[in-house]
Amino acid sequence: MKRRLLFFAVLLSGVAGAFLLFQSLFFHLKVIKIDSPLEYRENSTVVLTDLIRRGKVPYTASVMPLYTNVYGMVYNLVMVPFVSVFGTSLSVYRIVNGLFYVFCLWLLYVVLQKKRVSKGISLLLLVMWYSQTIQSSFDILARPDGLGEFLFLSSIIIPWYFKYSKKSFIASIVLSVLSFYTKPYFALGGIVFGIYLFLFVSRRIGFRYIFWLALTFGISVAITQYFMEFYFYNTVLFHLKNARYMVGHLIGQTQIFSKNNIGLLLILGFELLRNIFTKKIFQVKTYKNIEYFLFYFLVMSALVLGKFGGHDGNLLSYFTELMGPFVILVAGPILEKYKQNILIWFCIIFNLTMLYKVGVGTIKMDVGEIEKNWTEWTMILDSYSSIYAPPPFAKYLLEKGKDVYDTGHTEYFTKSMSKFNFFLFNDARDAYNIHLHELDRKIRNREFDMVIVFKGYVYYDFLYTGYLSYFIEQNYVLKEAKPLILYHNQVLPFEIWVRK
Repeated sequence: MKRRLLFFAVLLSGVAGAFLLFQSLFFHLKVIKIDSPLEYRENSTVVLTDLIRRGKVPYTASVMPLYTNVYGMVYNLVMVPFVSVFGTSLSVYRIVNGLFYVFCLWLLYVVLQKKRVSKGISLLLLVMWYSQTIQSSFDILARPDGLGEFLFLSSIIIPWYFKYSKKSFIASIVLSVLSFYTKPYFALGGIVFGIYLFLFVSRRIGFRYIFWLALTFGISVAITQYFMEFYFYNTVLFHLKNARYMVGHLIGQTQIFSKNNIGLLLILGFELLRNIFTKKIFQVKTYKNIEYFLFYFLVMSALVLGKFGGHDGNLLSYFTELMGPFVILVAGPILEKYKQNILIWFCIIFNLTMLYKVGVGTIKMDVGEIEKNWTEWTMILDSYSSIYAPPPFAKYLLEKGKDVYDTGHTEYFTKSMSKFNFFLFNDARDAYNIHLHELDRKIRNREFDMVIVFKGYVYYDFLYTGYLSYFIEQNYVLKEAKPLILYHNQVLPFEIWVRK
């Protein structure tokens, strides 16, 4: 009887995993298929890549503030050959981003196999994490998240897999630096690895690794700052000045992440209690030999809950990218250890069910309606020659040879300005004022045939700088209100104004 129940539980887990994978893939492919922006600022990555492809140097005074981008540039450099061959479609960007998530899954699978977790359990765990990337904010769109996550995991897994060899240390340092120039927080992979080496492997080796990592970072920073004076102004200073920690946002994300991993967290909790009752956790040697990925899970959990998770600019990205992989890497060997226990399999089934109910099962997106809505917008854009338009229309206008005034992160430019940043303050202020005054002049002189105004509140938007919206009302007349349909059937309210 027990054998039959166990067989049934394993079979049901496999069916639930296959169903969740199918639903996640189906939604992911729908997202890739849509060749229109699905997030307010998705075009920011695309237009920066196009700038690089045209031979321009990004993050310099000559292209500020229009081509401001608060992410790094490695993803854009990677995309240049792809768009040169396959075109600038948003689908190309999303495919490449998705491919890097596939590489991440491969890395995690390699680790699980190295830890002797059975293939079946390994695949179920990978499906769980993949499903969370689908649910997580905008991570599968035209963004650097997939590449950044791959570099982050590689900088951690390679030295572990090759048993802390010198070559693996060099690879880890290079990958960590590259991850920093993809999205800065992914550099945590190498930084935490250096701390682990120092605490648990060898202080001498750990110190040497940290020294070479810091030196490599320092050299790269000096070179980057010399050629692209606004790089760190964009990618570091903005985040330091404007990241807001909101406890309510943290609590909401923690609740969702806990539901997404409820079965695995229950199993981890059970193993923790078992170690407490057997007093193993209190043995000194436990702390001297803390498991590698458990250390990462604890450190990343502390960073996400204490710092990153409260930032209101995303939904679940930090949880999924920084904590999620280590949940499955720590849980995998425990699941393998107790796989003959039927309760373990019911926990897995429970986890897979919750992932569907909380995540991919709740996502609604009408592809036909989105494509119809975008076609209507392109017909409107084609009807006018001189247009001021918000970020979702930037890529389309550039492809049509029309001027663009906001590429997505342009609005963020002044938010990095600080008198403490004295060596760029005047240049930044002058670049912003020139851009804003040009926009102001064209609105006052009615040089735009059409002005599209976003009616949803965007704190950084140029049209909310105090007076531009007033001059629009003085010189233009409202023609119609029209929504733009985006990711998860999100509807953004826009107004179309034409010359009086």
